[in-house]
Amino acid sequence: MTMRTSEASGLNIRPDIWLFPFLNVYGIFAKSQPSTSVGLGFMLRTRQVPEQGRNLQHQSKVRRDDIWFWPYTTLGVRGIWIALDMNFTWNDIPQLSKPAFAYVFGPRFGKSIKLKKPERSIAFWVGGFRLALNSGTSGSLKLNELMSTDGLQAKVDNGVQQVRTIGLRWKSWWNGPYSH
Repeated sequence: MTMRTSEASGLNIRPDIWLFPFLNVYGIFAKSQPSTSVGLGFMLRTRQVPEQGRNLQHQSKVRRDDIWFWPYTTLGVRGIWIALDMNFTWNDIPQLSKPAFAYVFGPRFGKSIKLKKPERSIAFWVGGFRLALNSGTSGSLKLNELMSTDGLQAKVDNGVQQVRTIGLRWKSWWNGPYSH
């Protein structure tokens, strides 16, 4: 049995301003709070007593705070334009030692050509991008943060006892009357 649930809430703000007739600057500021909950369970059974199994269940939930910032600018003069797009993302996950950071920069430039009808044009452009990821974060989870540890020792002790019991049955069968 596996169960997954994901929830998210967010807020976006996009300020936009034309500084000059040929220069537009805008950006997107966003904050979100996604969380993911994963449940896992399985039944352990033995051949000797298949109706008596041990149901092991696990539930885990991770919540994080994400902050995004995308600044954009477009500069255009006489059909030649330059667009500079940047994307900064901070993911603050409590279990990590520091927030994870990502950065994308995508410059483009092109030429717009007006067609015979004044409301129509075609544009040719070229561009690229640079991506930088901070993958050097570290963190840890304590077992009791990952799942409930109530009764865990009793389950471990019971499992050890079942292994001993099966081992004794195996040894008894192996050393049985026909072992010589």
